Amino acid sequence: MNKVGDTIRWADYTWNPIAMRCTRVSPGCAHCWHLRMADRHAANAALPIERRSAAAGSTPWLDEEELTAPLRKKKPAIIAVQLMGDLFHEAVPDSYQLQVWNRFIEADWHTYLVLTKRPGNMLRFLRGKPGLPNVWLGVSAENQAT
Repeated sequence: MNKVGDTIRWADYTWNPIAMRCTRVSPGCAHCWHLRMADRHAANAALPIERRSAAAGSTPWLDEEELTAPLRKKKPAIIAVQLMGDLFHEAVPDSYQLQVWNRFIEADWHTYLVLTKRPGNMLRFLRGKPGLPNVWLGVSAENQAT
């Protein structure tokens, strides 16, 4: 989990428990900063091979150590979730999504911001799950058509 600076004023931390490479789904993805960062991660020999491989486009990888990060922050914070990708991307296994969701429940003193460009996948995942007051869900709204 990383403390944010002045560039993201609407969150205290970013949290990316899943290493992945997102794919473009709409014109709003044309200038995606995540893909530039994923390229840098894929080429960074200092990162674990699982993270580099996932950033290059292979199977997403759940970082078990990073998954526990919210538990280590005792002071309530606003946490932006999975900005390096999309929690509801088709390649992210349901089991990874569920582990992240369970962390929201377990570390409920934090507020989590979850943004997606895949609202249908988010809806499918959320069906039958209780609403959590500490989880704020958002979708990209580029224009009326998307």
